[in-house]
Amino acid sequence: MRKVFLLTLAVIIGFASTLVHTGKEVYEASSLFKDVNSYEVNLLAQQKIVQGYTDQTFRPNNPVTRAEAVTMIGRALGFDETKRETTFPDVPLEHFASGLIAEGVEKGIVTGYGDGTFRPRTEVTRGEMAVFINRAFALEKTRTATFSDIRPQMFSYQSIIRLAESGITVGYSDGTFRPDRSITRLEFALFLARAIYPDLRPKPKAPEVIAFGTVINAPEGLNVRTGPGATHPALEQRLPNGTTVNIYSIQNNWAHMEALGVTGYVSLNHIKVDHLSATGALSGITLVVDPGHGGRDSGASGNGLVEKVLVLEVSLLLRNKLQAAGANVIMTRSTDVFLELADRAKIANDAKADAFISIHANSFTNGSVHGTETYWFDKFSGDESKELAETIQKHLISKLRTVDRKAKKGNFHVIRETQMPSVLVELGFLSNKAEADYMKTAAFKEAAAEAILLGVLEFYAK
Repeated sequence: MRKVFLLTLAVIIGFASTLVHTGKEVYEASSLFKDVNSYEVNLLAQQKIVQGYTDQTFRPNNPVTRAEAVTMIGRALGFDETKRETTFPDVPLEHFASGLIAEGVEKGIVTGYGDGTFRPRTEVTRGEMAVFINRAFALEKTRTATFSDIRPQMFSYQSIIRLAESGITVGYSDGTFRPDRSITRLEFALFLARAIYPDLRPKPKAPEVIAFGTVINAPEGLNVRTGPGATHPALEQRLPNGTTVNIYSIQNNWAHMEALGVTGYVSLNHIKVDHLSATGALSGITLVVDPGHGGRDSGASGNGLVEKVLVLEVSLLLRNKLQAAGANVIMTRSTDVFLELADRAKIANDAKADAFISIHANSFTNGSVHGTETYWFDKFSGDESKELAETIQKHLISKLRTVDRKAKKGNFHVIRETQMPSVLVELGFLSNKAEADYMKTAAFKEAAAEAILLGVLEFYAK
């Protein structure tokens, strides 16, 4: 019965679209409402599916109640609006939507609550909207879709995915759907119009690729998940070692990416970022990279390593990666020269840089101490400095697999006197033989530079 109903509905809608949906210019030229000029809203108003208020407003940001939602869907489907008895004690015969609610229940589009009520004045969430529209319309999959804030165990999960895969919704720019948020009148009208008329659905945009990478260290294949974290369900297809991935964004050490026709999230622990996209994810951003010490100031030394040499090598690698991402990079030093601390801060301040990153290595009298830490200070841009430090630290630990000594507040001259988000990275302890041996390797230097890059990319993506 449901298939017959949906097929009949599809035929009716297809026929109606040839009669009524005749071109955007018709409705955009003369809006029916003072407070919104939306083709979709005007179209539905012309068809008596939605209505405004007596003052000629639509009030697009007002929430939608359950009774209003059923009314709009029912009118779109041609339900009988004659008032009649319902099974709900809170929807009496005289209720304006009693007939529509009764038919909506009969058609399986809406249901009541466990206590026998319908709660017609309760606001509809975006997740509930997805359920209603999915039940009411025959939706075909035209694209793949994932959202970072929905889970399979959610009541509305399948309906949200169906709406997104049919092109009715694209969610928010941060990759979320926000299913528990109350839906507005404008949003509901947009989604309903797109359900009725497929040609109103937004054309899928190819997301901007910020980097390319390769799957590594995944002998059984790399899981692709529906959201940024191991708690999100894995998709059926895994990515074998060596697979090239297109990275769209980075969040909490997870990359939103596409590979082999699959779109989702993968752990950056198993991705080697090969090169940045020519589109320039950091275009227009000026970054100062500060290799600590230099010249007559060698910094710490131990186990065959000298701090000023190590940090310059890592900083030059970082410079190249940041430039490849489109950033304007200023080095406080590119060779083995001495600079006063005040001069380093002055370089960044004079350049009006967007961020300052100072690279160092640690040492301690106790040779057993080891690990990586990142400092920030709160004299200037304290909140942003802390966020940048925490983001870089997270990626350093993920890539280097060193002990996490955390991001912490530190009163160091170069991050105290720079007037922009500023961090000071301590890569590891030269005084610890095992860590020093690791830091001597090209793999360590490359991983450290890549981790800082990923931290910067994630910071600016927000």
